[in-house]
Amino acid sequence: MKKKTLTLVLISVFLFLISNETVVESKPDNYWPTEKWRNATPESQGMDSEILNNMLNFITMSRKAIRSVIVVRNGYMITEAYFYPFKKKMWHIMHSCSKSIMSSLIGIALEKKLISNINTPVINYFNGLNISNLDERKKT
Repeated sequence: MKKKTLTLVLISVFLFLISNETVVESKPDNYWPTEKWRNATPESQGMDSEILNNMLNFITMSRKAIRSVIVVRNGYMITEAYFYPFKKKMWHIMHSCSKSIMSSLIGIALEKKLISNINTPVINYFNGLNISNLDERKKT
């Protein structure tokens, strides 16, 4: 995906997320999706479905190189859309998306004090495990 297209999508999603001032603080008790997300309407989670629909129409009409859009808020999936020829259970090459997800998870771990800082070698979190071919590169 081109940088310009990705930027446009991110801006659209950001504007969509902040478009509705109503914030619903519903947090499902003892719930974490293992097989599938719970579904809800955008409005029930403080979001505007018309803006979401406009975003999906824009993606469809402009024929951007976007394969799918999934929006999850407060633990509920409120939108799931796939764009031809892509389908729900197709595998996709993610490239740099993994870096974004990892940086988010590291931020959460820092906030929850699960890790002390970003300079600690990852190997320190695997005490007691036998790591194959352990060399200086892996240690750092």
